[in-house]
Amino acid sequence: MTITTNPGVINLSLFNTTMVGVGRSATLRVTLNPAAPAGGRTVTVMSDNNGTLTVGPPSSIFIPEGETTGQITVNGISGGNVIVRANTPDYAEGALTVEVTVNLISVATTLNVPLGLTTEFPVSIAPNPAPADGVTITLVSSDPSIIEVVTPTITIPAGKISANGTIRGVFPGTAAITASHSSYASDHSQVTTSASLNIVESSVTFTNNLSTPNITIKLQSNGTDIVAPAPGVTVALTAANPDCVSVPATVTIPAGMVSTTRS
Repeated sequence: MTITTNPGVINLSLFNTTMVGVGRSATLRVTLNPAAPAGGRTVTVMSDNNGTLTVGPPSSIFIPEGETTGQITVNGISGGNVIVRANTPDYAEGALTVEVTVNLISVATTLNVPLGLTTEFPVSIAPNPAPADGVTITLVSSDPSIIEVVTPTITIPAGKISANGTIRGVFPGTAAITASHSSYASDHSQVTTSASLNIVESSVTFTNNLSTPNITIKLQSNGTDIVAPAPGVTVALTAANPDCVSVPATVTIPAGMVSTTRS
């Protein structure tokens, strides 16, 4: 009796783009089905035409036992289509046709947006201006709870090479904003929103038998007062010299307010 076992499957897909731009790198996701067996698996990835697209370095990735996914870098060299192949023992070869294009979307590598406020998000295309019907670009946030896209789509008008979207800082942190179009290589920006605390009074004086002086704590971003997001911002307080003065452990700047005052 002959026992035949079906090999595993390797799936390949581009991450956050549908094509690779000339002169750019992109992430290729490698997925094993089933998960890597005991000892893990080293997957070798190669391009059928290094004049169009190269892999890595490195040109292989190790997927540990019990894991299914790894990532490797591919690099666009010249325009055209190319097959990328992945191999490892006990799995059937994986293959993906990748388009390398000279059509590029470009956004800022990094960007800052004040917490609670909006800012413009510039997007440009190359190498040619938009055609007669314009180019509609889709903007997506990797974490809308941190950075919100106010304009999910923007249109670059005919004959133009750029347009601006709008994003909003929702909560302190960083999220990736990806700009994409089916005929262009996508691009993404790491967008950060941050806030700082400002104690308005530079000093206060305690006098015997009189009321305790107040201190006001403001929420700011880039030096501008901003309102606290829901459910408010809890601030921890610590006295530099507890033998001299005591302070509450925390105070809260309520949602919709820019400051809180405590004695």
